[in-house]
Amino acid sequence: MKLLSCLLVVFATSWIDIGDIAKVNKAKEEAATAFKNGHFAVAVKRYKYLVDELKVNEEQVLLNYAHACYNLKDTAATALYNSLLKSKNDDIRSISNQQLGMISAKTKNYEQSLNHFKQALRDQPGNHEARTNFEIVKKLLDQQRQQQQQQQNQQNKDQQNQQKQDQQKKDQEKKDQENKDQQQKESPPDKDQKAEKQQKEKDQQKDGQKKEGEEQDEKEEDKAKKENKEAMEKRSQRLQKMNMTEQQAKMILDAMKNNEAQYLQQLQRKTTKRPDKGKPDW
Repeated sequence: MKLLSCLLVVFATSWIDIGDIAKVNKAKEEAATAFKNGHFAVAVKRYKYLVDELKVNEEQVLLNYAHACYNLKDTAATALYNSLLKSKNDDIRSISNQQLGMISAKTKNYEQSLNHFKQALRDQPGNHEARTNFEIVKKLLDQQRQQQQQQQNQQNKDQQNQQKQDQQKKDQEKKDQENKDQQQKESPPDKDQKAEKQQKEKDQQKDGQKKEGEEQDEKEEDKAKKENKEAMEKRSQRLQKMNMTEQQAKMILDAMKNNEAQYLQQLQRKTTKRPDKGKPDW
């Protein structure tokens, strides 16, 4: 009886394994057909069923699952490819690195992309697709580095120009502040003193001019006195030659002045006297 029970258990277990194998094979076939026909969403669904439900961990199934996700631009592809990098199969590692290189290149992470392609070639030197992609991405990386260098140079130039403008602005502001401070230092008392000093200088200039005028007048007065003195000396000399004193000369001069005055008075009376109408003028 115990033997019969054991046989039934073994038979039941074998039946379950056979059923799972049939499901796995069917799911694999459906996934492969969908992938081949470009129905990547269906393929992803069937591969997901194989891995999650039927617990299939075959590396080829995982690789195909990753390919289907990659074609749908599903980020799950990255995790699947990374899980296969420790595979003992050189081809699977090479293909996984190649695909990771493609994913990195699409995000313009060219350095990481080149590293994956290099590793793909180490794992499988005959991976021509990885070699071609390596050459393409290397050129893209060189261009990217050149552009980055140009951008850096331009940024440095712009930064230097900005620093120069800022320094010029600071210098001008400093100069303006110094001028402002200098003006503030000149308080009203200082301005009054400055004005007073200027007025004093003007007064001193006027005084100098006045003094020069007075000195000139004194010189002219001295000159007139000197000339008068010389004239008197000459007249005295002439009087001495004529044996005439100064007093006698003065008396003669006064008499001449009186005779001249009388003559002028007579001339004036003759001019103002009216002529007789019945007599001629003469």
